[in-house]
Amino acid sequence: PDPRTRLDFPVHGCQHLRGPAKAWRPDLRRARVAPPPSPARPHPAETARHFRLVAAASPVPVIAYDIPVAVQTKLPADVVLDLAAEGVLAGLKDSSGDLAAFREVVTGARTRPDITGFSVLTGSELVVDAALALGADGAVPGLANVDPDGYVRLARLWRAGDAERAPAAQAGRG
Repeated sequence: PDPRTRLDFPVHGCQHLRGPAKAWRPDLRRARVAPPPSPARPHPAETARHFRLVAAASPVPVIAYDIPVAVQTKLPADVVLDLAAEGVLAGLKDSSGDLAAFREVVTGARTRPDITGFSVLTGSELVVDAALALGADGAVPGLANVDPDGYVRLARLWRAGDAERAPAAQAGRG
């Protein structure tokens, strides 16, 4: 995605996302980041239904927000990939720190012929270097608000193929 893209992060608890979505101002936002339904642990079918409803009401693309620490549920990779294939989701911001699941989404997004234009982003501050190495399109870590230069440096090192200096940058030493 374009680094100038504005993302809108809602508060947790998503029933409110469906109604007000029509009032979102697409001139100010280019994508909506939406977590799964909470606080109950939904069945994968309910999670898929939730994102379909949010997307249907949204005038801008929807990015799924995988943040299990806040909503007590992990987005299943197969659900995310199927919704991407349907065009329901434009991307994923994964703040779970689960690199195995992250790899599954990155690999599926790159290899499934029915998925195009889907962005996979990490929001986990501590694994940005690993996520980029796995093929992430980028990172949206909250700590980048405190240290934007450090995360820009890290991304540039990975993009330049400097696999030796990037981990040091991730650790704050590079």
